[in-house]
Amino acid sequence: MKRFLKEISLFSALILVLYFLFYFLFLQFTLPRRNNAVYIWGDSQMYQDLDLASLNKNTRYHFYSSALHGAGLYDFFVFCESVPENANVLVEISQHTIVRRKDMDRNYSALNLHALYTLFKNNYSFNELSKIVNNNVVPHTLFIDKNEVYAAKDTLTLTEPISLFEAAYATRPPCVQDKINIYVSCLQLLNYKHCHIAGIVFPSHPILNKIEQGSSFYPELLSFQAQMSRFFMQKDTVIIPSNKNIFEDLTHLNARGANYLSTEVAAKLNFSNPATLIYATY
Repeated sequence: MKRFLKEISLFSALILVLYFLFYFLFLQFTLPRRNNAVYIWGDSQMYQDLDLASLNKNTRYHFYSSALHGAGLYDFFVFCESVPENANVLVEISQHTIVRRKDMDRNYSALNLHALYTLFKNNYSFNELSKIVNNNVVPHTLFIDKNEVYAAKDTLTLTEPISLFEAAYATRPPCVQDKINIYVSCLQLLNYKHCHIAGIVFPSHPILNKIEQGSSFYPELLSFQAQMSRFFMQKDTVIIPSNKNIFEDLTHLNARGANYLSTEVAAKLNFSNPATLIYATY
């Protein structure tokens, strides 16, 4: 019986080692490694508001995006761990990410023990961490180089009621400071890896801006933006013409806004320059 249990244990250990080896090799072989690669991270605003085809066409770089709808700080940390040293990276600075409830984060990127430990240190529960592990048991490709922006139209689409946003900003979420801490850790990791960093802050619809500004914790959101801006030596602005509707909904641009923004960002990105934070506004 003891011999049987020992053999089962050895077999299980072998399977576990082979699983992690396969997982590691899959991520390594699917990671784009072109000399002119730019690696992108963000949530749905990054996914929808910048057109990768436009960036690839109008710059000397080739852009690979890991942006996802609902991407959370776990995904950002996995991104920072995954990109090569000295990489060119374009990251979103998003206050929506820190306000979003933790159970609404997608957390769909890859298994990463360092990322899990960082979340554990910032008050993520074992239950929350186990859900992240379950989301990432099967490896998948992290980066794409094609996306689609929302079509241009003259009316706003409200897929979620305004009351939902009002409720989200009515009370300070308990996870705000924890998420800010992880954001800082991510940017510090990119600096440690000597990455060439650019950042972008996307605009929101005036309705949402008014809700945010009326929030009791709005000063903390301003502090977050100021804290993030310290990682960038230069600041720049893109003003999107808004004589026609440029928004799909309260948080995303439509094709009018996204195409203009993509063209302007393409003209401004130069990863030979000091770290630059681009503010998109209208």
